[in-house]
Amino acid sequence: MVFHFEKLSFLNGRKSGFNVAIQNKYTEFGKGRQIAYYISLVYWGIALTGCLFWTYEQISISTDKLIHPPISTHTRLNNNETLNYPAVTLCYKNGDRQGYRLNMLRHFNLTGYWKNDDGRYFNDTWKDFAWGEMSLTELWNKTTYKARILELQNLYNYTHNDKQGEHMSIVASLNNDVQALYYSVNYFYEQGRCYTFRPKEDHMSLPPGSQYGYKFWLNYKYRPIQYSNTSDPERIQRRKRDEYKYNGGWDVYIHDPKAAWSENEPLTNSHHEHFFVETGTKAKIKIGVILYNTLNSSSDPCGSDSITLCKESCRWEKLMDNIGINCSLPFTYPKQLGPLNVRQCNTFNDTMSMMYHYRDWFRFTPECTEKCLRNCEGQIFTGQLLRNEVLKESQRDSAFIDLYFPSGLYMNLEEEETYGIGMFMADMGGVYGFALGISVITLLEFLDWVLLKLCRFCNENMPCKKNKVSPGEGKYFKYVSLPDLTDRTEKEDLI
Repeated sequence: MVFHFEKLSFLNGRKSGFNVAIQNKYTEFGKGRQIAYYISLVYWGIALTGCLFWTYEQISISTDKLIHPPISTHTRLNNNETLNYPAVTLCYKNGDRQGYRLNMLRHFNLTGYWKNDDGRYFNDTWKDFAWGEMSLTELWNKTTYKARILELQNLYNYTHNDKQGEHMSIVASLNNDVQALYYSVNYFYEQGRCYTFRPKEDHMSLPPGSQYGYKFWLNYKYRPIQYSNTSDPERIQRRKRDEYKYNGGWDVYIHDPKAAWSENEPLTNSHHEHFFVETGTKAKIKIGVILYNTLNSSSDPCGSDSITLCKESCRWEKLMDNIGINCSLPFTYPKQLGPLNVRQCNTFNDTMSMMYHYRDWFRFTPECTEKCLRNCEGQIFTGQLLRNEVLKESQRDSAFIDLYFPSGLYMNLEEEETYGIGMFMADMGGVYGFALGISVITLLEFLDWVLLKLCRFCNENMPCKKNKVSPGEGKYFKYVSLPDLTDRTEKEDLI
């Protein structure tokens, strides 16, 4: 009995080593070689099993990488003739590094600041406040530092009247145009009252250079001109009294104009650059920008709304639900989202409870992070304080800030998938070729062998053609089939 093993290749007529070993066992030339045959069979079986196992592992790894491709970040340094300017938030701090006026707090029966320099909070400060008679919104309005947003030419007519002690002045311009900006005012727990300036759409993209950037004149009073308009020495001395001095400075926050600024950084994940500019100084701040573009995936989708506003509103809603208090504070809900439609806290216990839980910055962060979708695109602004000049004595209550791009260079960070169908096919070819010796040619040979077997099966079991005989030859059909070329090929291989 002779077994026939075909070599699936018609590029050469040689048989494989495994084929020769099997043939030698059952032919007259292979008698006595059974031990060598079994050793060879075990050897090739172990090798084939190991290769199949390793191939399976590599296929699993490559398939997982194709379904969940790794992500890399490409960094590019670009140069542009125009750049988008950031938003700037200004918060005034007095000489005690507080955003509240101490004399006005005492006027409303508060014993002082509710937070010390070392970070401790004191609820007893609120004991004597007129609960129910005055709203907390009115308290924040009266005790925080107000500023009038003016144009430069109006400063000449902005004299020291009886309300000057309650108001400061801010002149803000971009590209030497005060109409290029719009501003908003918000209350905060730590900062008091802050002013945010954003470029308008048609003034957002400007060339680099100090002449095109931001210019802030903070509490500039034009003292020499104002003093020359009066000859009353007593009035002049009254203007110079300590109550009109603004010892302290300004917190300057530089951030993305499309995102709202919040003092609650751990919750919102908002990025900003922070500087402190003391009164009586002039600061020059050089800024840079990094543009980022991340991938939007089903496991980590992106949204278009402000994540800061979303997380702030989410936090306060969960806070009120969790502690069972349905009231709000002046700084508890972003005004950009509209009214909260709940009453304002007007009792000592409710207010202290809300303030205590507000200071727990990390509370509800996982829940709100899951609810609020991140932004796939954005801008990260960086800054460097170049110098801080001391102003002359007549401008000791003022501060000047120049903020600009020194050049058109910026960085672009872009996420990209580093594994696709092309790399998957390359890995598969390497795995199959290295472990099993399979290539594209081998696959084509296998398909050709399958086609030949199918044709042989059709020839043996199905008539491929039938013809009618002539009328004089009877009423039967003649079946014609193709000759069996495969048998002749096998016989030739045995010779």
